[in-house]
Amino acid sequence: MKKKFISLLLSAAMFTAAYIPAFAAVSDIPYEDRPLTIDTAAIDESLKTFYEDLEKADNLDKVFEDYNLLMEQYGDVNDAWLINYMETDKINYDMESKYTAEEISDNYDETVTYNEKISAAVMSILDSRYAEDFKEY
Repeated sequence: MKKKFISLLLSAAMFTAAYIPAFAAVSDIPYEDRPLTIDTAAIDESLKTFYEDLEKADNLDKVFEDYNLLMEQYGDVNDAWLINYMETDKINYDMESKYTAEEISDNYDETVTYNEKISAAVMSILDSRYAEDFKEY
């Protein structure tokens, strides 16, 4: 019984050590320095390149490179989304915000749109010639 209890405690400790960092802040950048907006031109270019490279044969390395760039941009989009969400809450609770409600609304809508665009691009991999390679990834 004692061994089972110790084993259970060790398992819980290992699980906690392994998975708690996943719930940490989206970014290591201090809140005040995080951007409210996203670079839509860069994301559009990355999406265009990704779709073009996805159509080419024997291009797995480039597709993985494009995918990793999109994942970085996806993190930036989600980070900006979070900032917009938090600033909206500030305004809703009559707290001071350095942004107007209109700015936040426009930026929020943009982050949602680009989140969906990147998600759709990533899902399109599963319908491509590289589907099996990404299933393993």
